[in-house]
Amino acid sequence: MKFQHPATITHPILTFTLDLLWQNLVMRFFLFGQLTTNFNFLIFILATCVLNNPALEGPNMAIFLALCRLFMYFLGMGRLLYWHSHQSFRAFAGNELVSFSTPFHCKMAIPKYLFQGTEIMNFFLMVDLLCMLGSEPIIHCIDSEQLLQCLGSIENGLVGGFKYRRPANV
Repeated sequence: MKFQHPATITHPILTFTLDLLWQNLVMRFFLFGQLTTNFNFLIFILATCVLNNPALEGPNMAIFLALCRLFMYFLGMGRLLYWHSHQSFRAFAGNELVSFSTPFHCKMAIPKYLFQGTEIMNFFLMVDLLCMLGSEPIIHCIDSEQLLQCLGSIENGLVGGFKYRRPANV
């Protein structure tokens, strides 16, 4: 059997099996993942760019902004956190690691899945979202009895010493 012959690779049974798998199993998961990612991206743009416009200030807009950010963290960061936790656990349990030495003479092991495709960028996106959540001004108001006052003070720009809005372009 020669592998340079195209008929070997595009055998009708192989094509039928791949089409059957795609239509009945893979397509749903792929489309759901893509729709979730794109919807999260739209919410992210809405929460960070559009709703931070000073012309849209008001108590209802501040609450809507907080809800958009909360949704963004739960949908985007939650999904990434679950995915990377699951994949890292599987990699460590199956000893699928890449070991290397650092310049400080320390040995480190990184899961091998991070070197496939865009997984490392997804990991950095998850870390970035965790850092954004850590500096989120609304988080500093959760323990307070005055959450609504805190949401109202977002309009003024400062919550807990953090600047909530982007500075105006000069």
